[in-house]
Amino acid sequence: MNVAAIDELGADVRRLLGERREAPLLLTLDGRPIAVVLGLEDAEDLDRLKLWFSPEFQAMLEASREQHRAGLGIDHDTFWTGLESAVEETS
Repeated sequence: MNVAAIDELGADVRRLLGERREAPLLLTLDGRPIAVVLGLEDAEDLDRLKLWFSPEFQAMLEASREQHRAGLGIDHDTFWTGLESAVEETS
């Protein structure tokens, strides 16, 4: 992982962001991590990232984990229908 201090970005921004596809770029402020820049290859990468941060998707994952722990499951169609709805809401 590359690391860059916000104060030192200046002219290196283009170079550092160009390297983001090789590894995430950790941004720091006063020596403390504050953000991570991830490289995206295409629109699908952005869709997956938005989905991961979707509260609805996270709720589905937690519900699935709870069902799994209880020895229950969710059927295939219910999972994919819920997932598609969550993706549409984040778009």
